[in-house]
Amino acid sequence: MSYIIECKSGKSVYGESYYEIMPVWNPDRKELYNQDLDTMIEWCIENYGPTGSEVWGAKRWWYDNDSKFWFKEDRDVVLFLLRWG
Repeated sequence: MSYIIECKSGKSVYGESYYEIMPVWNPDRKELYNQDLDTMIEWCIENYGPTGSEVWGAKRWWYDNDSKFWFKEDRDVVLFLLRWG
């Protein structure tokens, strides 16, 4: 399954730059939204490691919050886009 993905750079968390990734959800699959999001989060944990118990803990490799993903490294963005875009 692939999604249209919006990507923005220059977002800041604790003064550090991150890329913000937001999947654009297909309205035809609205009932599967949470399942799809959970699948993406599980995939991120498998590939990037756990993000931590705090939503916005300092110096995290990646975050997920409010149906968005935040990545510190551009190579992680590319991997995410290749998998889900």
